[in-house]
Amino acid sequence: MVVVDRRDDLSDEFDGLFVIGEATNDEVLQRAGVDRAQGLVVALDHDADNMFVTLSGRSLNPDALIVTRANTASAGPKLLQAGASRVVNPHEIGGARMASFMVRPNVADFLGEGMADPRLEVRLGEFEIRPDTVLDGATVEESGLVRATGVTVLAVKRPDGSFVHHPGPDTAIAAGDVPIVLGTSAQHLSLREWLGEPATEV
Repeated sequence: MVVVDRRDDLSDEFDGLFVIGEATNDEVLQRAGVDRAQGLVVALDHDADNMFVTLSGRSLNPDALIVTRANTASAGPKLLQAGASRVVNPHEIGGARMASFMVRPNVADFLGEGMADPRLEVRLGEFEIRPDTVLDGATVEESGLVRATGVTVLAVKRPDGSFVHHPGPDTAIAAGDVPIVLGTSAQHLSLREWLGEPATEV
């Protein structure tokens, strides 16, 4: 991860890699390696600046995942048109979370603090189904996914962006689908091994 910030004293509070400069400057973005990055997070204070950096980032790296902050509701669709892969409005998220505390306080506690607690064993994960694998063209039950790894399949995201919520054992899955799974760290590691991916810590 590389952080871009215009503050000269950034090194006093950040130990990672960083570039000092204006993120709205293409040369600064190139120095940060945006042209070869897998993803870009754009989180400036003004929507106009976020729009400019998103446009620049998409121009420099057409394949990058770009997550952009929207400070107003009206900016969201425009940022998507500018090339953002996802748009996050922190004000909307904060409002929804406050409402959740009023309606379902214990659920909100679990999803907010509980899921972020490193001591909690349960984690959410995702992976994309690859062509010509045991999962491609099978049902959830036929694939052996749950039996082999112990994870729970909460949803399946289709290539068109739609979701199948709480899929049953007869739900068909295929290449390009993205199962959303819940499990312990050990189960996630088992899943990675079963998929033939590096068994890194979850």
